[in-house]
Formats: sequence, C-alpha cells, structure tokens
Amino acid sequence: MKDWKMWAPVQTKEQREVADNLTQSEKEEATKLAKELGKKAGIFSFPSLLIICVLYECTSLSSNAKFLISLSVFILNYLLFLIFIGLPIRKRQKALLNNSKYAREKRLTV
Repeated sequence: MKDWKMWAPVQTKEQREVADNLTQSEKEEATKLAKELGKKAGIFSFPSLLIICVLYECTSLSSNAKFLISLSVFILNYLLFLIFIGLPIRKRQKALLNNSKYAREKRLTV
C-alpha cells in the first residue's frame, strides 16, 4: 500500500486500489479523518485508563477482581468507541473512497 492513512485491517483489494490513486486534495481529507480518529481515540481512552489505574492503586480488591473489572472496563470502552466513533469515521472514509475521482472514473464502489 502506498499510503497508510486509508489502511484498514479488513480492507478489500478495490479499497486499496482506490486509496492508492487518491488526488492530493482527497489525500488531505483522508489525513484529516485519520487525525480525527487518532485524537478521539486518545480522548476516549483516557478515562478508562484512569479508572483502571485508580482501581489497581487505591482498592483492596483481590487481584482477580481487579483484573476482571479492568477487562470489563477495557472491553466496554472498546465497544463504545467502535460504535460511536470508529464506525462513523470508517463510514466517512469509505464515502471518501467511493466519491474519489479515480473511483468515479473506474466506476468502482468500495
């Protein structure tokens, strides 16, 4: 892949092809989306990491209880992030690919 900003683990061959042929302005939009995702991931993750740190430092729970609560907080955080931030931004990235000059010329839908 030529450009990592539009990379995704489950990316299809067509998505990769379109992403490799984005115009400069489309690449700039992809960069904005990638930065937005990164910022929101950091902001969204901070409270759950804080909860886990406090849980380990300030409670008298058993190690197993701390681990299970931490795992639950982590999984809940991941699912909420995926639903409210990750999937909507991924949807916008796919729309960017579908509306790109290359995709329109080749009549590709990703």
